Amino acid sequence: MADSERTVFSVMTYNIRCGRGKDDVLDLDRIGQIITQSKAKLVGLQEVDRYNPLRSQNVHQAEHLAKKTNMRYVYSPAILTRTSLKGEDKWAGFGNAVLTSLPIERQDKIVLPKHNTRENRSLAVVDTVIDGKPLTFISTHLGLSEKERLIHIEIIADYIEKKPNPVVLVGDWNEQPGSPTYNYITQILVDAAIETEKELPTFAYHSPDPYQANARIDFIFVSPEIHVHDLRVLNNWASDHLPVIADLSLA
Repeated sequence: MADSERTVFSVMTYNIRCGRGKDDVLDLDRIGQIITQSKAKLVGLQEVDRYNPLRSQNVHQAEHLAKKTNMRYVYSPAILTRTSLKGEDKWAGFGNAVLTSLPIERQDKIVLPKHNTRENRSLAVVDTVIDGKPLTFISTHLGLSEKERLIHIEIIADYIEKKPNPVVLVGDWNEQPGSPTYNYITQILVDAAIETEKELPTFAYHSPDPYQANARIDFIFVSPEIHVHDLRVLNNWASDHLPVIADLSLA
């Protein structure tokens, strides 16, 4: 099938830092505006709060962003705690989410247990269809320990290899290309930035200028049968990470 006959769709990965920007202002709606303007059909979010009274004003952030963007959502908390909201007990959470304007055929919320670290990690998974073709989309956020990241990526890779669908895996890796976890996942998936020769930084890691990204730790990986048309990083500091968008099509 020629490229002109493929349905091209956009996907995004975005660590939203619970809606707090580089200016230290909590503003979830500007995150929603970025998502809407991107026209991405599948959005993987990381560092998403649910009912946190201190950090994010007791907002269910995935639900709020879904309403703002007119999308469906799947929320997968890595951390759960009890809280009280207007006298009612609630499960507060912190984790990952997927927003999508596509149908949700199936969803998974998978917890990756901690390994000598402070917190669990999670996967938010959506099975969907585009022009009748199946696709699995996964959002995750790996931890700060290299040993734990390697344990978790083995679990993720095993999960992906059992899926019958093409897969898009997005998220904050907390490490850069060439690292052990990156090398492990690129044995089965393709780095969209490498494919498009657009290896753009997404995070200011000890940068002299806090508004100058100098490290690439946010990734979009795709199954080899998915065609990557383009990739871009938006220079918008509504979070401490920059959003990454890729234009894809299914063979």
